[in-house]
Amino acid sequence: MDFPNSLFDKFETVLYNGIPTKDFMVAYDITNIEDKGDFFFEYKIEGSKNIDTISYEIYGNASFYWIIIMINNIQDVFFDLPLSENELRLIAKNRVEENNESMDKFYEYYTELENENNNKRILLVVRPEYLNRFLTLLEEAIWDYQIFTPLKIFH
Repeated sequence: MDFPNSLFDKFETVLYNGIPTKDFMVAYDITNIEDKGDFFFEYKIEGSKNIDTISYEIYGNASFYWIIIMINNIQDVFFDLPLSENELRLIAKNRVEENNESMDKFYEYYTELENENNNKRILLVVRPEYLNRFLTLLEEAIWDYQIFTPLKIFH
């Protein structure tokens, strides 16, 4: 599967920490997808994986990570995906220490974090067999957006 470099030319360039970056977090309208139920599927993250590993598992290409980020509105790839058990423990321990609380509070914090973490395990992703169609629809949506059609919600 070819990576559509020309697609990125169509995204607006913004400054991120002073570095020109393509902004693919805009919610382009691709509501003309025939049947979203068949077009997408839910992917459950087992363990703690990074976004490019997930992209590689699904599409055989880590370069499509940005599609997963865009569809799921992931703002921070480090904290919007499931954390490891060690990371959860460290965060719970830091909360106890920051609030000057006893370690009895650790379990409560850890349980809360674990529940939040489990909610991050389900991602909506484009089925691999529809990836090229998705890229075409996205390119059309970007083009429509660039000629001043109103911004619409992605999903």
